Amino acid sequence: MSIVGSGTNSEGEIASALLRSRVYGFLRRVFTNEVDEAFLSWCRDQDQLGLWSELEFDFQKILENADSEVVVDTLAVDFCRLFITSGAAGSPHESVQRASPDELRLLWGDPTSAAKCLYREAGFELEERADLLPDSLGVEFEFMERLSQEEATARKKGRSAAAQRCRKLQRRMLKEHLSRWVPDYGRKLSGAADTAFYREMLRLAADFVEWDTREQCQPDESDSREP
Repeated sequence: MSIVGSGTNSEGEIASALLRSRVYGFLRRVFTNEVDEAFLSWCRDQDQLGLWSELEFDFQKILENADSEVVVDTLAVDFCRLFITSGAAGSPHESVQRASPDELRLLWGDPTSAAKCLYREAGFELEERADLLPDSLGVEFEFMERLSQEEATARKKGRSAAAQRCRKLQRRMLKEHLSRWVPDYGRKLSGAADTAFYREMLRLAADFVEWDTREQCQPDESDSREP
């Protein structure tokens, strides 16, 4: 992957932030709700397929069999089995996945509270849904989606300080939360997926978080200029 631009408020940085927002938005949708026909149709859109090719990800290969092997009903069964009925092993929550071997793997642990505090600091309001906890995978991806979008908007307007604030919040989310559980979780659970769709989506989530952590957490010149 090579989507990060260079230079303060450059076109490359704006494009990078927008692209990252689209990827996080896609991952948020994948891991928040079951796939329906509308979403599958959206994925087939040529503009979206262009996104995957830019990320060097062969999404087309998954979609070729969407009308036969990877039908909506099959995906719904796999989604439920992986993320809902599999217990702690598949629970898409940071608190559960980061629990040490001698701890109970329970919801609403310390990572949940830490994520909630970070959201509050950023002014990020959670959707009122009982099944979406602050440290759920979909919510953490949505946080990154919004911050990336806000960063791009700030850079377009020449608001460097606002853009750097968004970037710093993203770095904190990556270093303090996502990088600490998503790569291991995604690769581990991908082996349990029955469908190519969720197997590849879990791998994509793991790879993208690892890549974004490496890229975003590198110090840049704009950091040294910030007061």
